[in-house]
Amino acid sequence: MNLIDFLVQDYPWVFLLAAFVLGAIVGSFINVCAARLPLEKGVLWPGSRCSSCLQEIRWYDNLPIISYLRLRGRCRHCDAQFSSRYFWVEFLTALGFALLLGAEVLSNLRGLTIPPGVQPGLAQKLLLMWLAHALFFSFLLTATLTDMDYREIPLPITVTGTGVGILAGLLMPWPWPTDPRVVEQSFPLWNVPLYSNMLPGSQTVVILPVAAQPWPVWLPVPDWMAPGTPLMGLITAIVGAVVGTGVMRVIRAVFSWAFDKEALGLGDADLMMMIGAFLGWQAIPFVLVTAVLAGLLYVLGVVVINPKFLRGERMFAFGPFLALGGLLTLLFFWQFVGLSWYLFEIPIQVYFFSWTVFVQFLILLSVVALVVTLTIRMVKLMAAAF
Repeated sequence: MNLIDFLVQDYPWVFLLAAFVLGAIVGSFINVCAARLPLEKGVLWPGSRCSSCLQEIRWYDNLPIISYLRLRGRCRHCDAQFSSRYFWVEFLTALGFALLLGAEVLSNLRGLTIPPGVQPGLAQKLLLMWLAHALFFSFLLTATLTDMDYREIPLPITVTGTGVGILAGLLMPWPWPTDPRVVEQSFPLWNVPLYSNMLPGSQTVVILPVAAQPWPVWLPVPDWMAPGTPLMGLITAIVGAVVGTGVMRVIRAVFSWAFDKEALGLGDADLMMMIGAFLGWQAIPFVLVTAVLAGLLYVLGVVVINPKFLRGERMFAFGPFLALGGLLTLLFFWQFVGLSWYLFEIPIQVYFFSWTVFVQFLILLSVVALVVTLTIRMVKLMAAAF
């Protein structure tokens, strides 16, 4: 057992504290990005200043979390009150980094190690994966803040995030952090045509292990794209980005036609591009379903509190719910797959690795979208007539 494995196993609080501190620092930078990027201002220069007296904030007054508490959220020079959001974003980012470390490295929430237990060099791999996913969380939070404030998700956030996701795919190709040979021994049928196992009389249910990239881009994996190779990770990330933005652009076009106005912003499509780069294209349906359900619950809750909410023209920020869907899918992808088996007794992975079934699914989705949009247009015409 090397030093990192030993520290992770026997002194996990050291890593949790380090993750919390790093998260607070990143949270401070997220505040800057969320405030400046939508206004096309630089994030590195000029330095932070008080918006009231314009005095430069010194480094010892700009320490994440600590300075806000020490100065009670006020400017040292003019005593102007700073928004409490600066503190909460720093604290939320710090807490998110620490919880993500606990989930992915310390408690193995996602079930990534096969077989379970400490393996030589595993801690370093899990820490690298945590760092990539912590950056993913940071990009999601920044996009959420800008969409809430400006109804806009700037390209520097999503394009940079997509690049980081593709780089993470290169460094952590499926089934990383597990050795492909271990996967072959533990799951000898993982690379067979999955849908063939659903034919009448078949008793085999193929279980596909989840990794840093939840699933490979396709099965069976061709010889030129072997598991664990950078090419596997690169193609999985790029296809995920293309499918993510493509699906959102189609949805945007369909519903914009139905409502006779822009239904979704291009920033949402760019955000899904970034999510797809990190999670692969199979995660896109889980992200969308989670985002839509969360959005509906939010709207219903607001309507209960304020029944007049739906009156008139409303700008609805969908980016925060896409970000929530991306984060939940990252943490609970395997649980979502297991839920489909529990509810429908069908291993849902067969729908993602069969051209026939996948094309049928796309046709069904297109028909449903067409029916919904035609219904919306018909209702609007009837409402206009009366």
